[in-house]
Amino acid sequence: VVHRDLKLENVLMAGSGHVAVSDFGAAKQLRREPGGTLGTTTTVVGTPAYMAPEILLNVPYGVGCDWWALGVMLYTMLEGRLPFDAPNEAKMLWRIVKAKPHYPEGVQESTSALLRALLQKRPETRLASFDALRAHAFFASIDWDALAELRVEPPFVPTLDDEWKENFICDKTETFLMHAAFATITTTWVFALACLCVMVSISKRCEYLPGGWSELLSRAVDFKNY
Repeated sequence: VVHRDLKLENVLMAGSGHVAVSDFGAAKQLRREPGGTLGTTTTVVGTPAYMAPEILLNVPYGVGCDWWALGVMLYTMLEGRLPFDAPNEAKMLWRIVKAKPHYPEGVQESTSALLRALLQKRPETRLASFDALRAHAFFASIDWDALAELRVEPPFVPTLDDEWKENFICDKTETFLMHAAFATITTTWVFALACLCVMVSISKRCEYLPGGWSELLSRAVDFKNY
């Protein structure tokens, strides 16, 4: 499954503090080609600022576009701006296809390496597998099994008053969010990064997170004012 609209706005938080990726309206299940490789699609869909170069060039693309979007998210959380931000959309789209981003200075080597691996313009050279992500130095301290089973204690749990609960929470909210995150096994890595997105947008308490995650939070911006 290729999500095709992975962005910070498409992350939801449950009352427990756990999160899930939302809005699968643009998602598509790719067929497997003979030999087991995933097929491609050509529809131009998604949010322009997060679209991978291959989508904008209108060439066949696969799940690599989600990994590109992941890089855009990570960059935005570090810098507080989009990597290819421009005065107008036409210029931004040109930069996505042609220009190199100005990578953040003063970050850990593992953080910079992850950004560069995700923001490769050519899909064939881009970090584009869950195994590669788990093995990356940026996530060296993460217990992925515990994360997938929601056994990792969130660094922030929202305080919800009775009126908020009555209007927006139902008994099945937690189950819905968890099922949305694990709709397919190929979206497990999206859930892991979604945890990161929400924590960055609501907290700067770096003592809760080790390694690259701690650095990310220390450089985070308040997205309510972004």
